[in-house]
Amino acid sequence: MHRTGAAMHESSYKAGSGRRYQAGQGRPGRVPRILATVVAVIALIVGGLALVRAVAPHAIAKLTAVSVRSLAIGVAVLIVVAIILIVMARVASRRGNRVSVRGTAGGAIVAVVFAIMLTVAALLISNLFKDSIVKPSSPDKSPAQSAQNMQQSVEEAGIYCESGWSELSSQGYPGVTDVEICLKPRIAYVTFDNEFAADMYRAPLRYKIAEMFDEQANSTISKGDWRLLSGKRWSVFSYRTIIDKLQKQWGGTVEKIG
Repeated sequence: MHRTGAAMHESSYKAGSGRRYQAGQGRPGRVPRILATVVAVIALIVGGLALVRAVAPHAIAKLTAVSVRSLAIGVAVLIVVAIILIVMARVASRRGNRVSVRGTAGGAIVAVVFAIMLTVAALLISNLFKDSIVKPSSPDKSPAQSAQNMQQSVEEAGIYCESGWSELSSQGYPGVTDVEICLKPRIAYVTFDNEFAADMYRAPLRYKIAEMFDEQANSTISKGDWRLLSGKRWSVFSYRTIIDKLQKQWGGTVEKIG
C-alpha cells in the first residue's frame, strides 16, 4: 500500500510537472502564432482588395486612389512578416504543444498562399486590362435622336462650328444613323441605330474621321491631344478640351487617342 501510494504520488507529481512544463513552454510560441495568423489574414484581405481594384475599381470608391501595384507591395510586406512569425512559432513548437502550433501556423500558411494567388491575379489583370474589366456605368444625356439636336447641344456646351457641319457618307456601315464633321474647330460625331452597330463600327469610323482631319490640317492628328467620348449609341471625336466640356453635359466614357 505504501509503495502504491508513493507511486501514485510520484505519477501525479510528474503529470503536474508535465502540465506546468507544457503550459510554461507553450506560452512563448503563442504570441507569434496569433500574430502570424492575424498578419496572414490581413495580407489575404489586402490581396482581395487588390483583385477588386484590378477588376472593378469603382466597386469601392476609395480604392480608385490606390494603385494595384501599391496594394501588391503592401501584401508582399505583410507576407514576409507573416512568414517570419510562422518560423518563430515553429521554433517555439519544439518545446511546446506541437499540435496546437501546427494547426494555427497551418491556417496562417493557407492564408499566405491565397494572398499570393489573389495578388498575382490582380497584377496580371491590371497589366492585361489597363482600364479594368468592369467599368462604371456613366450617365448618357446626349441628344442623339437627330443631327439638329446634336449640333444644338454642342453649341450649348460653348463649342461653335465656324466652318459649318458637313455630313459624311455612312454607306457601308449599316446601323449608322449620322456622321457629321466640323473642321473649325475639329470635332466630329457619329450616331447609331443600336448598340450592336455602335460596337461594330465605332472604331472604323473613328479612323476614317481621323484620316480626314489629318488630310485637312498637316498631320494635326499626330500633334493634338485627342479624345473619343462615347455613349451607348453615339461617339464624339475631338480635342481633349472640347471633349471635357461635352462629357460634363452629356456623360459618357472618354478614351485617349494616339
